[in-house]
Amino acid sequence: MFTIEESVTRKHLRKIKVPTEFPRSEYSSGARWMPIQHGELADTIVSTVEKKGLHIASESWKTYRKGMGLIGHVDFDSTGKVDLPDGMKLSLGLKHSNDGLWALTFVVGARVFICSNGMVSGEFVVKRKHTTGMKMKSFIRNSVKKFIKQSRAIGPIVDDMKEFDIEYPTEEHILCESARRNIMPWSKLGKVDRNFRQTPYEEFEDNNGWSLYNAYTQVAKEQPEIRQLAVMSKMRELILEVKNAA
Repeated sequence: MFTIEESVTRKHLRKIKVPTEFPRSEYSSGARWMPIQHGELADTIVSTVEKKGLHIASESWKTYRKGMGLIGHVDFDSTGKVDLPDGMKLSLGLKHSNDGLWALTFVVGARVFICSNGMVSGEFVVKRKHTTGMKMKSFIRNSVKKFIKQSRAIGPIVDDMKEFDIEYPTEEHILCESARRNIMPWSKLGKVDRNFRQTPYEEFEDNNGWSLYNAYTQVAKEQPEIRQLAVMSKMRELILEVKNAA
C-alpha cells in the first residue's frame, strides 16, 4: 500500500525534479531507464486532449513515493465525441513512477454524478515502460486517440450490466467470488451488501448488475486510488462473467 503524499496542481508538478540516475530498487534493473518530468507529462496530456476537442471539467494530481510516483485523472464535460449514459461523464486516469514501480499507464473510465463513483471500461488504454526511445508527445497523442475509441464502449457495458437481474443466491455468489479473487476483502462484503440492498440512490434501486457494481465502487472509494482502479475493473469483469455464464 502506498500513502498519498499530497494533492498538487500542475504548477507544483513542474517544480518536481526528475532523478538524474536510476534509483535502483527491487522494481527494476534500470536498464534503458528514462525519467519523465511530472509537470511536462501533465501539461502534454492537457494540451493534447484540448486539441482533440475534449473540454476539461476538472483535473486532479497526487504524488506518491517521495515524489517518484504520480496518479491523476482528468474529467471531461460532454463533447458529443462519446455518448455516455445520463448522469455520467468521461474520465481519463493515469499513473507512472520514475523509480520503475509503475509504467506510464492510461485508463479509460467514467464518473457517476450522483455518487461520485467511477467505472473502468478497460483496465488499460495503453501502457509504456520508462525506457529510452519513447517519444512522449507522440505516445500521448496515440494514447488519447485510443482513449476516445475505447471510451465508446462504456455505454454498452453499462447497458449490459443493467440487463443483468440479480437476486439471491446470485448476489451471494458474486460477493463470495470477489473475496476469493482478492478483489474485495471478506470484511467489506457486508458493507457492499448493505449498499446494494439499501441504496440511498433512486437510480440504483433496481437489483441489477449496474446497481451491484456501484455498491462495490462506493466501498472501493475508501481505498487508495491505485487500488480503486483494480477493484473497479475486476468487479466489472466478474459481474459480466457471471452474467454471460448464466
